[in-house]
Amino acid sequence: MNDAAAVARLATEPEAFAVEPAAEATPQAKILLVDDEPKSLFALQELLATLGQNLMIAQSGE
Repeated sequence: MNDAAAVARLATEPEAFAVEPAAEATPQAKILLVDDEPKSLFALQELLATLGQNLMIAQSGE
């Protein structure tokens, strides 16, 4: 396609030259899960794992 044809196409079909904006990467959060009840800790971990965040697990705050 020469320049004149590109300009003519741009005038009649601007969407043909549209540029998609770059998707911004969502930063990962560091989430500390602390619970002394293993079942609760497991449930929280399973729920939050679907968010794609960086999970750190602790069974005690001591």
